[in-house]
Amino acid sequence: MSRFLPVVNLAVCSLGVSAVVLAGCGGAGEGTESGGMHSSASHPKTTKTVEKDEVPTGETTVPDVFKDRGPFKCPSRSDSISVTLDADPNAANSGVMMAAQRGFFQDAGLEVFVAGPKNPARAVKYVALGIDNVGVAQPPQVLLAGSEGGEPVVALGSLMRQSNAAMIWLPASGISDIADLEGKTIAVPGVPFQEDFLAEVLARAGLTIEDVTVKRANFDTAQALLEGRADATFGGTWNRDGAMLEARGVKPVIKRARDLGLPEYEELVVIAPVRCVKKNPAVMRDFMAAVARGTRVAIKHPVQAANFAAENYRLDPRFRMKDLRAEFAATTPLLSEDAHMDLAQIGRLADWMSAKGIIERRPPVHELFTNDFLANP
Repeated sequence: MSRFLPVVNLAVCSLGVSAVVLAGCGGAGEGTESGGMHSSASHPKTTKTVEKDEVPTGETTVPDVFKDRGPFKCPSRSDSISVTLDADPNAANSGVMMAAQRGFFQDAGLEVFVAGPKNPARAVKYVALGIDNVGVAQPPQVLLAGSEGGEPVVALGSLMRQSNAAMIWLPASGISDIADLEGKTIAVPGVPFQEDFLAEVLARAGLTIEDVTVKRANFDTAQALLEGRADATFGGTWNRDGAMLEARGVKPVIKRARDLGLPEYEELVVIAPVRCVKKNPAVMRDFMAAVARGTRVAIKHPVQAANFAAENYRLDPRFRMKDLRAEFAATTPLLSEDAHMDLAQIGRLADWMSAKGIIERRPPVHELFTNDFLANP
């Protein structure tokens, strides 16, 4: 069995820096990461920090506590493997979550700790720096990382087979189309590429990014909409934010990414440092096989998966189980059961991002994305 680990003081962490993130340790003044799941223990109660303030503009740095983390280390089979999700445990990343909960990592001889980053801009950086060994990210993030250089990461498989990003607003906002967003406030999670994608959506309606106010709301874009802190959201997903808003009866207007002129791509992929994939390929294959097993469980048992995810939200006064169940019902049919990535589609995404100037150079897709570590590539 796996468990969510409670937030603990850095002084009592003894699992090494990679696992510290996943045990919920944080530096003074930094706050805490969300509670982690370990692949082989029972369930204590969890602690979750709810961050209400938007993250600072351009905030992609990692906590100071990790600055002197020691040498970059690739985990062998005898080491614990730390995993950073793209967000808090949710339906989209439930394949990883259920692999931990059902002991599939343990079956493969792996000790795995799983948690989400404090803000969504950090997941790729954590993996690239070796703070975490494996991560969950969106393909545009991987292409950005490949374009910018530095420690390269590689995507090993897909968690969700389609892009689910959306522009969402409420009927009372007075917005009837994208052109009506002029002068409005748009909440985005804060992943670096999202504002570039938003600029392209606005451009199709004759607007620029300067015509709107962008609010980085971390994982709370839907909440920002409900509370009147934003007129619309972009970068959240129709199957999560949209499903939650529909569950609350507010009848959101949802414009999916493909209807906004954006290219298709797998919503989430599993990433790891290139050097670690080359050093311990069998570990990565076994990890992906366990994730595939977890994904099949989430697809077959969405209610159980939702109940497990709910353990991470119990201390959030805004949490509603009805919202989470609606999200899982909308999302689990979209999960990638075999984790296979459409490399041709990713190539088209890379071409589009390069043509739009979102990435300075087009990195070789085959170096950043591979199906070679899947059971049925």
